[in-house]
Amino acid sequence: MADASDDRFARVTEVEAAISWPLGRLHRQPAHVTGTARQVLEDVVLRSLAAPGPTFVTFSGGRDSSAVLAVATQVARREGLALPVPVTAVFPGVPESDESQWQELVLSHLRLTERIVLTIDDEQRWLGEPARTSLRRRGLLWPAAVHLDDLLFAQMAGGRLLTGEGGDAVLGPHRVTPLSLVLRERRRPDRGLLAAALRAALPATGRAAAMRAAALVRPAEPWLRGRA
Repeated sequence: MADASDDRFARVTEVEAAISWPLGRLHRQPAHVTGTARQVLEDVVLRSLAAPGPTFVTFSGGRDSSAVLAVATQVARREGLALPVPVTAVFPGVPESDESQWQELVLSHLRLTERIVLTIDDEQRWLGEPARTSLRRRGLLWPAAVHLDDLLFAQMAGGRLLTGEGGDAVLGPHRVTPLSLVLRERRRPDRGLLAAALRAALPATGRAAAMRAAALVRPAEPWLRGRA
């Protein structure tokens, strides 16, 4: 496993850590890219599939990881390369995290039979013991989820990992999201979701006023201490 000196990890600057937002860094001007977003994604995926060793895809059944897995599978079949291997983490102690129905639906549609399923019983919190151990070992990394993925990395020696991490920043959420969730909930939605659905139903001026009011009363992050 890589240690703190491994430059393959993306590290944040002091400023980025202070504002809790990665600004990104470009060491050189990006090459001019042509083609659609789908074509660019296929090119990136192809580089992984064509390299020696297997290509793994973290797969939860959500739209982000499903999109990456679907594109990787399509490219592999088109190019006659080894199929990507989905890797799914399951959490028996957290029943609400069960996405097996969506996972099976996607895998069946893609006709994928090989899969790695990892059962995780340890604490998976941002400041839980596994995350703190990774922080002490490697320093502050981005994306933050890397600090919770040691068990995944141990299964992928000699290969490459594709992930949909960060996809929510591109794919959503949207104004309609809380309304859709209220309609789709199998149980009575909580107060937070109902409040979000009501805000989504407001006209533009009402939503803007609600956002301004929320910004004025937003509390500090609960894990911050006085000395921070």
